[in-house]
Amino acid sequence: LDAARLRVAASGIGGAAAGLAGGLFAQSKGSVFPTYVHVGHSVDALLTVLLGGIATLSGPIIGGLVYTGLYDWLLQAVPMWRLALGAAIVALVLAFPDGIAGAAIRLGRRR
Repeated sequence: LDAARLRVAASGIGGAAAGLAGGLFAQSKGSVFPTYVHVGHSVDALLTVLLGGIATLSGPIIGGLVYTGLYDWLLQAVPMWRLALGAAIVALVLAFPDGIAGAAIRLGRRR
């Protein structure tokens, strides 16, 4: 297999998927404004990948579930929720350097 062709094909498919997603988003909302795309959303996506782990396909999904759960719970439970969320993320990254999915795989291999 030619690696260069695979990269070009993957980029094309990814670009087409992103374009389709953007078109569907605009259709569902009726309009699109620059405020919908800000740095916070990019950071959220990066955090979900880091929390779940980059070595597996299920890692970002697990990270997304954990991040969203933490965010929703802390938003309601703690007055200084941003500080608590940041501390929880730092603690999780330090406790699980390979992500939560990586830690689960490592635990499964030990048994």
